[in-house]
Amino acid sequence: MATSPNGISKSKVAFLGPSGTHTHQAANNYFGDSVSYDPQPSIAKSFDALSSEIPFACLPIANSTHGQVIETLDLLRSGRWSKDVHIIGEIVMKIEHCLVIRDLPTNDKDEGVLQRIKTVWSHEQALGQCSSWLTRHLPNAAKIKTPSTSGAAKQLLELDSDHTCAAICPRICTSIYSGLRILAPSIQDRDDNQTRFLILGHRHHPALPTIPAPTKALIRFSIAGEISSLLSSITSAAWSSKLKILRIDRRPNPSSSPWTDVYFVEFTHFSPSPNLQNEVSTLITTLGTGTEAVILGVW
Repeated sequence: MATSPNGISKSKVAFLGPSGTHTHQAANNYFGDSVSYDPQPSIAKSFDALSSEIPFACLPIANSTHGQVIETLDLLRSGRWSKDVHIIGEIVMKIEHCLVIRDLPTNDKDEGVLQRIKTVWSHEQALGQCSSWLTRHLPNAAKIKTPSTSGAAKQLLELDSDHTCAAICPRICTSIYSGLRILAPSIQDRDDNQTRFLILGHRHHPALPTIPAPTKALIRFSIAGEISSLLSSITSAAWSSKLKILRIDRRPNPSSSPWTDVYFVEFTHFSPSPNLQNEVSTLITTLGTGTEAVILGVW
């Protein structure tokens, strides 16, 4: 475990690596120098790493342009929730994507280099967030998914021997990995492109600095009956508990029969409330039997 300058051990944070991913930057924006960072090969591995040894994790959950991060959403179905893992915070970060290539020992103009690119590597979210730019400028290039954006940048240095490949990654990757250069900056389809990240804590996580009263809660619901009855019950219970529904997502229920789903409902209080945890518990009690509800986090 890493130590701070005064010799005190730092807690670890798992994130989708390698160094330089947007998730790495988001985690650093949230925790700063108070922790050490533990890169993982996938989002799922970041979740699996949560333990008393690595008490925190940062996972991307949604992008304003490309929608939900399905891998993270599916992890919300895990049986670990409410037992030893819960959401303790979130951070929203503006996302800039750059098209990078291996630096060439020539004076070729960027236009000529762009015409030679046959393959673009990146995480599926980055490819989706830059799809319009890619269609306009690289319509014939193959788009290959990689586990992470910075992993795509590293892959360029390892595999692109003929200089026909490019990667979409954060700008910082060209500083971390020597031998890369930016061919086209800010290629995301929207300038206001943002990604939301969840901060997860293991039940043995150390105390964090005092934060304001919680304003959000996420609950996972599953029901054997009609979805209309579930939504009606949730809406009624939320109103009685002075809660407002922010969003609803759903995914297939892996532990039930085909064509049944689990629902993820995010709530907020009409004003910051130190009693939000109790109000969420009251909501679940109000629903009664027949509905399985798991509190994924209150923050």
